Amino acid sequence: MALALSVGGPKALARTPRSGSPPTGALAPLTPAALERMAPNLDAVMWSGEGRLSGVVQAEGAAPARWSLEVETGREILSPGRPDASPSPDGRHLVFRQDGGWWLEALASGRQRRLGVATAGALLVQPASWSRDSRWVAIIETIRGPDEPVPPPVTTAGGVRFQDVGAFADATSRTKRGFDGHRVVVFEVATGRTLQEISVPEDTLFKGSWGAGAAFFFVPVRMPHYGHETYTAVRRLDVLTGEISEVYRQPGAMQSAGPSISPDGRSLALNVDVDGQRWEDFVSLIVVDLESGAVRRLTHEHYLSGAPIWARDGRELYFVARNGGLNRIHAADLGGTIRPLTSGARHHFDVQLSPDGDRLSYQTADGAGRRDVRVRDLRTGKESVLKVLQDPAAQFRLGAFEPVTWRATDGLPVRGFLIFPPDFDPTRKYPVFVDVHGGGPGSSLKLRSLFSPGSPLGWHLLAAQGYLVFVPDMRSSGEYGPAVAAARYARDDWDVSGMVPDADDVDAGVTWLARRSYVDAGRVGIMGHSAGGGRVNYLLTRTHRYAAGIVHDPIPAGALPTHLALITGAATGEHLGKFGISTIAQRPEAYTNHFMLDGYLSRTPTLIIVGNPARGAMVPLSAEALFSMLRSFDVPARFLRYPDDGHTPESRASALHRYAEVLSWLKRYAPPQASPTA
Repeated sequence: MALALSVGGPKALARTPRSGSPPTGALAPLTPAALERMAPNLDAVMWSGEGRLSGVVQAEGAAPARWSLEVETGREILSPGRPDASPSPDGRHLVFRQDGGWWLEALASGRQRRLGVATAGALLVQPASWSRDSRWVAIIETIRGPDEPVPPPVTTAGGVRFQDVGAFADATSRTKRGFDGHRVVVFEVATGRTLQEISVPEDTLFKGSWGAGAAFFFVPVRMPHYGHETYTAVRRLDVLTGEISEVYRQPGAMQSAGPSISPDGRSLALNVDVDGQRWEDFVSLIVVDLESGAVRRLTHEHYLSGAPIWARDGRELYFVARNGGLNRIHAADLGGTIRPLTSGARHHFDVQLSPDGDRLSYQTADGAGRRDVRVRDLRTGKESVLKVLQDPAAQFRLGAFEPVTWRATDGLPVRGFLIFPPDFDPTRKYPVFVDVHGGGPGSSLKLRSLFSPGSPLGWHLLAAQGYLVFVPDMRSSGEYGPAVAAARYARDDWDVSGMVPDADDVDAGVTWLARRSYVDAGRVGIMGHSAGGGRVNYLLTRTHRYAAGIVHDPIPAGALPTHLALITGAATGEHLGKFGISTIAQRPEAYTNHFMLDGYLSRTPTLIIVGNPARGAMVPLSAEALFSMLRSFDVPARFLRYPDDGHTPESRASALHRYAEVLSWLKRYAPPQASPTA
């Protein structure tokens, strides 16, 4: 599939009216087959020298392509490339992974040479991080264990075969979970030799960033999986001497924390939750003085999405903040004054500062699936659209997309999306499809459907069938302030992830929507994925308002099945960590509470879909129990297992197969035909 969109000024994208159809002429209806013709995504857009952007185009089933664009002239080049390639700041070299090792390519000549020596074993890697002067390249690697669970070895003694499960668990607890080590590797570009290679003992190793000179900073995280206290640290590696020092530490697992070092090398900016200090429940921007260790908090009302970026003069920081699934870019000075740089109903991401510090590049997306690449001149504030990647509304008849807000039962304003059918008529009544997103605490609402990974077009497919599509957020997603998580932890009960209040938020949104004259409250179908699946599972046992339910690879139904998954099966012999604040010895009732067997309370026909745990899907104990309970009490139910997929579809074909199954279930129990209003 080619990236077949030309560079140039985009056409204006008109908002579809809520009544009738826009004057779209020969626009085609959106169909599953149409998604096959959409342009592939452009990922990892970054500056490659002054005046040039580069990224990776990856189409399903095709080799990746390297995309570059000259900002001033609009000249665009597509060439063979790799998804993990990273250009140097001076635009002279490209580093990429191949044949179990790292390679350097001189862009002017095309000459390639190996960096260091080949690495044995499959590795998960992050994009290479170049030093500011392009002299060194740092790589963060996670060494993978086997994909399949490893059984204990069989020992034979006296003609009897047996397995010592406990001894095996003690020796291989990390390997059984798929990981057996992390390291930072630094290469010297001029010679190609390995300058440093250090092992990192923590459970997870996240982002890295260069400071001034030879200082590389990285973030190790001690996760809560092994029965110990969690923490997040930032460490400094002097790549010339190999000396390592810790410059910041706080409690809690901050898996998105990304270090950013000021231009003078004296300050560290970091995105962490400084309120709850357990998980990323509300992420703020802090600045740490690297000499004194003093910490200054710059944001209080914004939930940061991704690492901050220093302005070239060191007086400001640029960051992306959540905004109901439509993230925006802001600037903060060192006194904590915040000013927005972008606005409108668009999602902003992939933000990069140009080498001269005068421009920000970023991608944007909207609710109609349009994506583009933009540049903002920080001196004048002028924004330019450099590249329209795809614009479905220019090809297909799409309905209106509307960001919405409603009040939860306790008055908290909750946000979401509403997508209308293309030929929406407010004098008729429409069925509703509710899509509850996954992720659990700290996971935001996104412009992304399970049926169309990376875009909202899966929702538009259902809208084209005649459904109003409602995509609700929920309070645990994070952007509703630190008090939400504080209240959840204060309860110290089985519901540490906030399933009950989240389900109430979703149901309150459906109640709010059902008051609209064009909604048929008797034909509401609801689907939840992952954490959303757990919330839908719970909701269907507490109300009979939903005509159809779909539970997709749900998280376990409460504390007990969660812990059973962590200490049985392939995890037998692992240490039981804290579920909330207290241990099981302190509050056993918090650990044994669950709704796994409450399926007998449901009267909703339910489609249950799971993946393969060996490929990353959830342990299906709760889903299987729900299916059995529904069948035991004569509630229509169907159970689909996708053995070649993990937690989500791993191919477009698999995503569209699920779409067809979900649509079939909806048509049976919440048919899409609009009817006249009373």
